[in-house]
Amino acid sequence: MGTSSQALRRGTTPTLVLRVSGADLTDAGKWPVVWLTVRDVRGNHLYVGRDGLSIAPADGGCEVTARLTQAQTLSLGGPHGGTEAMAQIRARAEDGTAIATDVAELTVEATIMDGEV
Repeated sequence: MGTSSQALRRGTTPTLVLRVSGADLTDAGKWPVVWLTVRDVRGNHLYVGRDGLSIAPADGGCEVTARLTQAQTLSLGGPHGGTEAMAQIRARAEDGTAIATDVAELTVEATIMDGEV
């Protein structure tokens, strides 16, 4: 299962894209459960389920895209930025088969003004 390395800035609405190799998760009937989990080194988590994801076929698998909200990015990292985080896609097929991508490394960068705009 493939991944990519990305950065996000607190208080913004970034788009994260993770590549899944070896499984095409586009068919919700076959893959009803798909989750993106992001966790920083401070133990903060955010979860985005299938309904909040865009899933498109790609060579030998698919790309899973999530547009995060300001509130979601503010829940990660700290006010000084540079916090390491991880992202992973997990999915379960209708037959019970479960998969997980490799863990993608993220850096959570700071903003000068905290909070939503």
